[in-house]
Amino acid sequence: MEDIADRSDCITVRYRRPRGGKRKDFYLVMSYLNGTEVRFVLTAELGKAGWRVLHAVIDDESDMAEEAARDFASLHWHIFPQRRDRYVLPPVVAVWDVEGLTVAASIPPEWGGRSLPCARQRQWFMPGDHLPDPGRTLCWWPSLAVWNGWREAERQLGGKRFSTPAVIPFFTFSQWIRRADVKRAFDEKREAMRQFEGGRYGEEFRGLHDEIIAEDVAEEYARYVRGVRTALLFLRKHKVPIRVVLGDVARAQKFFSENGCDPGDAASWGDAAAVFPEMPDCVVEEYNYSGPLGAAVGAGKLRAAVSGYSHWPNSPAVDFIGASVYSGNRHLVDIACWLNPLKVDSPAAFEKVYSTLRGELARRGVKDVVFSDTIFPFRVWPHNRELALLAPGDWFGKPKGKTGWNDPCPCGSGLKYKNCCGAL
Repeated sequence: MEDIADRSDCITVRYRRPRGGKRKDFYLVMSYLNGTEVRFVLTAELGKAGWRVLHAVIDDESDMAEEAARDFASLHWHIFPQRRDRYVLPPVVAVWDVEGLTVAASIPPEWGGRSLPCARQRQWFMPGDHLPDPGRTLCWWPSLAVWNGWREAERQLGGKRFSTPAVIPFFTFSQWIRRADVKRAFDEKREAMRQFEGGRYGEEFRGLHDEIIAEDVAEEYARYVRGVRTALLFLRKHKVPIRVVLGDVARAQKFFSENGCDPGDAASWGDAAAVFPEMPDCVVEEYNYSGPLGAAVGAGKLRAAVSGYSHWPNSPAVDFIGASVYSGNRHLVDIACWLNPLKVDSPAAFEKVYSTLRGELARRGVKDVVFSDTIFPFRVWPHNRELALLAPGDWFGKPKGKTGWNDPCPCGSGLKYKNCCGAL
């Protein structure tokens, strides 16, 4: 594995030793897990066979810098003239054009996915109907830790095939956040933050803590979804039969009571998969319910903003299609249609999700629908830890003065404007 050196202000991932050739630094920004920006400097050396990447220096102030460094260590880098855009590459996770050169980052070929021209893979980063290979949609960038965990499980079988279908539970966000192990982890972190502040817990600190926890919740759920998709990719690649079941907290609690399991242990939730129902192609949930549609909510007509949401928003790996419903400038409800992660590479499944969402909106009398081509990361409301879906900023009326990127969003979510409706 490549060498990773952690210093006070940066993390260096070393790929090769220098040979004395001409060097060039590329100052790049990668959209990482859940849309987190990772800033880094990629240093390459020009040799007879072309550019060789020597190391990547990641800004330690970036969120998830250490996690990103571990993922960067597994990447394969390619640098070539932009005019050679039909250069065939392994599965690409990011691409940049810098001063006449193309810089592309690829995942290891053993994780699946075909080698294709860079020009074709570029289309997958753009809005539209350019769906990548099935394996890429299922898992855009696998988690190395989860992949190795399944590889170890396979090794312990001594080369034998899995004798029964692998049962993989999938928890939508509303079920995941209710799990005892998840709640305990974030409650403990919140308490640790309170104690770090010396016991001061006024409104100012409470709001700051809630916002930090909300960001952490969104990031942790993105990690969870990435882990599920990595497991599914591993099993599919190794031709293991798979059953995806829908996580249900109520059923799990009954299972724990009958079997003496600890709900605070993450492993117990895997054991409870035995009592979960088969996950359908599409699961509909409501969030942030503010009152029945058609109630006295003002003269504004009903309208909805529809967008895709993903743990990896710069990729086509959509997790659910969401609609935020308003009457005038008053929020009423959010509707999410979750895709079965095993069906995300099926155009028919996507059409079913959109059809289901359109039906849900029509049933509620919503005819004015705005569709966005942008895929957004997960966001969580600080005050109740529910998913925050986005709507155009002008739906909330004109705020007093101009809303700055770091100001509270006028929709009242508690998030910064740049992380909420300013992103739409």
